[in-house]
Amino acid sequence: MVVTLEKLLTPVQIDESDNFNDALQYLSQHPYDLVILDINIPAGTNLQMISVIHLKQPTVKILVYSASDEKLHSLRYLQAGASGYLMKDSPATEIKEAITSVLNGRKYVSPQIRQNLLDDYADNGGRSNNNPLLNLSGREIEIMEMLAAGKSVGEIGRICNLQVSTISTYKARIFKKLNVNNIIELSEKRKQYNF
Repeated sequence: MVVTLEKLLTPVQIDESDNFNDALQYLSQHPYDLVILDINIPAGTNLQMISVIHLKQPTVKILVYSASDEKLHSLRYLQAGASGYLMKDSPATEIKEAITSVLNGRKYVSPQIRQNLLDDYADNGGRSNNNPLLNLSGREIEIMEMLAAGKSVGEIGRICNLQVSTISTYKARIFKKLNVNNIIELSEKRKQYNF
């Protein structure tokens, strides 16, 4: 990414961090115009990272740069305060467009997600989307994805560093919000809404 940015944008000064704690140190020491944030950065806390960064620098723009499904995650990160969401496999032209948009005070998601949002809006007669998956929190979506992938409650607890009872509570809440009774119905619900 650094090589790409240096080729795409000049002049540019880039600081890199291998983990979220080091990134916070940089933010404590220097003002930045833009933070390009990998949501899977070591020591990171997913959605909460946005507010933590804004506590350090309230006006900094945050562009989430991720391999995680944009359709599942982009709106949640924008609602949490990010300025844009960009997939890691995006071409250089899209990376430049995303950075330029965010630095100019606009929100950014891929053209495909923009089109999906417009289609959903039009299909619902201008009303908000009735997709029940959009009512899940970021953590609930993470856990739903792992459940649908066949991971057990114990495995998910280890991955998320949470108690099995906490994961069971999340699972019950997900099932209730989606009105499903088992993993098969959960998978069908995800397919129904193209998640």
